[in-house]
Parts: sequence; structure tokens; C-alpha cells
Amino acid sequence: MTEQFALVTDTFLGNPSQYSGVEASDMIGGAEVNLYRIGQILLDEGHEVTVYQQDTGNPNDEYDGIEIEYLSTVGSGTAELLSFNLQWQRVVSQDEIVYVHSPEYAIPNLRPVDALNQQGITWDVPSSRNLTTRVKRYFLGRLLSKKSLVRCTDNAFLTYVQSEHPTARNNVFPIPNGVDTTVFSPDVDPINSPTNSTMEETVVLFPRTLRLARGAHLIVDTLAKLRSKGHDVSLWFLGAENITDASLVRSQIERNNLANAVEFLGHVPHEEMPRYYAAADIVSIPTYHSEGTSLSCLEAMACGRPVVVTDVGGLKEIIYQDEVDGGFKVKPTAEALAPAVEKLVEDPVLRGRLGENARRRVVDYFTLERWEQQMREFFRTVSERRGQN
Repeated sequence: MTEQFALVTDTFLGNPSQYSGVEASDMIGGAEVNLYRIGQILLDEGHEVTVYQQDTGNPNDEYDGIEIEYLSTVGSGTAELLSFNLQWQRVVSQDEIVYVHSPEYAIPNLRPVDALNQQGITWDVPSSRNLTTRVKRYFLGRLLSKKSLVRCTDNAFLTYVQSEHPTARNNVFPIPNGVDTTVFSPDVDPINSPTNSTMEETVVLFPRTLRLARGAHLIVDTLAKLRSKGHDVSLWFLGAENITDASLVRSQIERNNLANAVEFLGHVPHEEMPRYYAAADIVSIPTYHSEGTSLSCLEAMACGRPVVVTDVGGLKEIIYQDEVDGGFKVKPTAEALAPAVEKLVEDPVLRGRLGENARRRVVDYFTLERWEQQMREFFRTVSERRGQN
């Protein structure tokens, strides 16, 4: 039976208001890539799919079979988010099966939400128990009490629900992200160096949107520690930039006299990412807070690159055992990151061995095929549940 699915997100295509560097037809990061893949699964199952997103001035009203409806918003920050949330809840018909790509798009929750995506624990900001955190958890609790089905990327969220909302635990489905290991592969040719880096330099790649939540400031402090010890290391930032956070990080780089050791490569289309991973020696995912199962981490590992990650969110499940799983897992501080990166800088043989382990880890547990199978089953459950109501 053909169903109509409404996929709700603030930005699927184009440049969000607080970011720079994304073309109108591009997806900014892993969350958007996954939403695209969800749309393709639903289309393949014979359903109709519409993405409802904020109006980014994008002329595209269709993308690879997925219809896109742009909603005008007012204000900025929280006001803009609330404006978007009220808009989609007004325009989406009652016949559509609603999937929100993050629970924050259902604040306030004025209509039924059939399913939602929970990208890790998003309220683990250090020393934060502010109003925003309490509001997020309150409305998430409301969604759980109304029996919305949840796809989460790691077991941390399931553990939270078992503790705080035990009657909802059977509505939570941990499904980690997956990677196409034929596209993200060690056999990919590296991109020609886009920087002034020398052949002798060890390149550390940060392949994510440039945000403090993603640990951009931590990797800069890590670079400063390594350079102060005489290591010939350069850092590449690859991804769209949060305007406010990027300004802070650039100031941090200037204070530490690191301008000659850091390159800002900006956003590149997702299909070009394998060549950048291939050009790097080490990939770091130094998340500070609010992490799921990082798609960029899995992509780097599939390309045979050793990783240094922090023990935040689903990263703990990617690198469960140091070295064996393809990298090192440390606390989210520069003091912990620097020694782990240094081990890889000093030992090319270790880098090679961990890169092989990283590739094996993804092939064994985090393939796109496995993710697609689990997501198909999840949305069949969503559809069946709607039919019973």
C-alpha cells in the first residue's frame, strides 16, 4: 500500500542561516545524507515522499524523486526554529506519516508524530542544565509517552529511555549509521594536495561541520601541543562552517600562531569525500558533546584511515577497543587527544596497521547494506503502526 511520508528537517538542501559555504543543491553533512537515503528507501518501497524544510532560497523543489516543500520562517535562533515547527505542523496533512529528523522539530508538539530520529544524546553539554536542555527533554518525554517510534544511532539513547521512560523502551530501535564500503575504500586515489603542506608533514583531517560541539577547538589545542613539541603536523578543516564558531576557532588559531599549519577547505560534495580521506594520514573526530554514530568517522575508517575519537555518544561503540578497532578513544580534552594523535604521528607502521583494522571494523559491523535493511524494517513497523491507529 502506498503511503505519503512527510520527512521534517530544518535543512535538507542548501545553506542553513547560521552556516556558510554550502551550495543550493548540496547536503551540508551526515544527517542530511542519511535523510536522503531514508527518502530513497521509502521511494523504493513504493511510497510518496516529501521533505519539509526551512526556506533557504533554494530553487529545487525536487531532488532525485523526493519532493521538497520550503516553509518561510521568522526570527533567528530559537524563534526561527519555533516558527518552522509551527509551520510544518500547520501544513502537513493528517494523512501523511510524519517522521521528524530530530525531536527538536516537534517543539511544541501540537500534532501526532509517527516516528523520529534521535542522533545520540543531544543534551550532554558539559556543565549545562539550562532551560533549553529541560525543554528538549520535556518534549522528548511527551513524544515517547505518545508512543512515537524512535530510530536512534547508538545504545546510549536506549539506555536513557530504559532509565527515564521505561514504558517506552520497546518503541526505541538502535540502528547505527552505515557506509558504502565500495565507494569509501582504501583504493581511492587521494586528491591532489589542496594546500601548501609538504610531503613530510603529517596531515590530520577534521572532516565535519566546523562547530565547537564537534570539538573544533579541541583539535586546534591538540595541534598546538604537537607543534610545540616539534612535530611537523598540519590540520585540515573539511566541511561547512558555523559562522559564530568558525570565528572563535580562527581567533584561537591566531593566538597560538598556527595559521601556517591550518587549512580551511570548506564544504565539498559528499561524493568527493573519499579522496580527501585518502589524502590524510590521521582523521580525528574529537566531539565535545551531542554525538551519535558519526558517519564521517565510519567513512574515514572505511577508507583505511586510523582515527582518534572521544568517548562521547556513539563513538564509544565505534572504537570499543583501542587499536584493535582501528584507532584510539580518549576523553574530550586536548590533554587526552594530543598523546593519542602523537602516537600515530610518530609511527607510520602503527598508522597502517590501525587503518587496516579500521576498514575491517566497518566492513564487519557498519555497512550501508546492513543499515538499509534495518531502516526498511523500521519504516515498515512505522507504517503498520499507523494502519492500526
